[in-house]
Amino acid sequence: MRRFMAWLIAMLFVLNTLPFGAVAEGQSDVTEGFRVLQTRDFPMINASLTLFEHEKTGAKLMYVANDDVNRVFQLNFLTRPIDNTGLPHVFEHATLDGSEKYPSKTLFFNLIYQTYNTYLNASTSSLYTSYPMASLSEEQLLKYADFYVDSCLHPMLMEDESIFREEAWRYRMAGMDDELTIEGTVYTEMMGATNLARAARMNLYRAAFPGSVIGFDQGGDPDVIPEMTYESLKAYHDLFYHPSNCMAFLYGKFNDYTAFLKLLNEAFADYEKTEFHFEDADYVPLTEPVQVSVAYPTEKGSSTENISVVYYAFVCPGAKEDTHELLLLDTLTTLMGMEGSPLMQALKKAMPSGDFYVYTDLTSPDPAIVFEADQMNPDQAELFKSVVDSSLAELGASGFSQELVESTMANVEISSRLVSEDTNSGINLMNTVAFYYAMTGEPFGYCDYIDSLSMMDTWNQEGKYKEIIGKWLQPGAPTALVTTYPDPSAKEIKEEALKATLAEIKDGMTEEEKQAIIDRTNAQEAEEDNTALLEKLQAVSVQSLPEEIREYELNDTVDEMGVRHLDAAAGVDGIGEPVILLDAKGLEQNEIHYFSLMTDLLGKLDTDRHTKEELELLSSRYLYDRDMRLALIKDEQEG
Repeated sequence: MRRFMAWLIAMLFVLNTLPFGAVAEGQSDVTEGFRVLQTRDFPMINASLTLFEHEKTGAKLMYVANDDVNRVFQLNFLTRPIDNTGLPHVFEHATLDGSEKYPSKTLFFNLIYQTYNTYLNASTSSLYTSYPMASLSEEQLLKYADFYVDSCLHPMLMEDESIFREEAWRYRMAGMDDELTIEGTVYTEMMGATNLARAARMNLYRAAFPGSVIGFDQGGDPDVIPEMTYESLKAYHDLFYHPSNCMAFLYGKFNDYTAFLKLLNEAFADYEKTEFHFEDADYVPLTEPVQVSVAYPTEKGSSTENISVVYYAFVCPGAKEDTHELLLLDTLTTLMGMEGSPLMQALKKAMPSGDFYVYTDLTSPDPAIVFEADQMNPDQAELFKSVVDSSLAELGASGFSQELVESTMANVEISSRLVSEDTNSGINLMNTVAFYYAMTGEPFGYCDYIDSLSMMDTWNQEGKYKEIIGKWLQPGAPTALVTTYPDPSAKEIKEEALKATLAEIKDGMTEEEKQAIIDRTNAQEAEEDNTALLEKLQAVSVQSLPEEIREYELNDTVDEMGVRHLDAAAGVDGIGEPVILLDAKGLEQNEIHYFSLMTDLLGKLDTDRHTKEELELLSSRYLYDRDMRLALIKDEQEG
């Protein structure tokens, strides 16, 4: 997870005010059909969290109340891929192509560009499908929520097969003499998204968790997407899109959060509670190490040097049953993944061209500690494994240095203070909370992880990390060493095979079948007049747009040496961002490359006072992030 959510590594700090709009103590436990299950403070974002459960269906909603006026509403359904056709992904697209209440295929795009939103989208992961939306207007957000809820529960797709053909796949042929091809929104998207890195991750899952649904690509494999049928897509909706399988989020400052509870209560009124159990029936846990090498088709003549991906994963059977164990594993990878850690230093020294990551993967049926190496060659897989094993042996014997732990904790403390500075902090945070819920089944799982970060020093001194390494990360443990490497010219062979298959399919068609494809291909999309629907969903006009202008005091001075100083107050207490600009316009053209190389190497080489390893720790502790580069800045005085 560290790679996918590095910005989220944070540490609690105390702010004891009750956020505006929080569920007050003594308030009725049942509001608009929702019963309060649990409340909890989340000081990292000065928020009060309330977990509700819908009494009739069991649907859950978490209300994250704080003073952020960029409000968020998000629906999440726990979904799973059941094959490689990309059913979760296609349905995510099809969901927003109109509903019973809002029967328009294009209304969603009108909402994006013609209403007052800061975010409108949907996304698919291997464990859940998410429908997030955000607005600075509470009234506007409520209207978005109505559109999204009706779209998820009553999509037009269930009655309109053309939506399946547009979003999933369809044959295309402009004339009788033209070649038969395949197109479709998701098919085309996955043709572009499928690359060696994505294939490498799927190869890891299939090797480390044989038979598990985690080995299916939720986005869809372009080779398999054309096997999807309209009936299977409709069945997928019935399988997962039910209020009992829903977790919703409200985030921000609300005058009346109960309006959203009322909306959901009315939308769920016709449903009965249904139990959802996600069994991975075909999963066969590893009992011994496995090693796999898989070729990935690339273009003829393409380079093969330093573009392979190697994964080395330790599977931890049964560890999901122990929450404390999961937190230890998760924070262990936080420490190991720091640039100044002994592991990262050893890997960089042994394989200078590689990029390395370590994270805890909880999306899999059993947790896994995953070590990833990018920009590798296939013959370096054993070296990668050897360096990881020897580093784990050292850490298992002596634990982490106090300097590394303090550096890591300082780094995550800074991260926590910067969370609210992100443009869409609410959206990002709710996606992460949903991600942890989908992985662990714990609504407050992300909060538990944040709490655990403040325990790293204590756990290290108590020898907990040495114990956990000795328990799970030892020779003989069930591991998967998976290498994905390029196979030049295989892509052309694959494309020619598809071409031949489609030609054969065309030859087997009747004239009427071919003409039907030609007619669909050449048909002009009918324009929809969404004026009435759009007016119904617009809560804010141009004249009534809320204004929020953040002003900063700027000081601009020149000292006695002629150095210009521009200073502004930081938006986050205790955090500053210094920028030093050096005039390099006097460089000759042949000197620019050397100057650029020098800036790239700053902080990465030994100095008179520190080794590069010491500099990594100092940078992580005091700088958080650094960037040294050659930049082109226009001189306004010169025009």
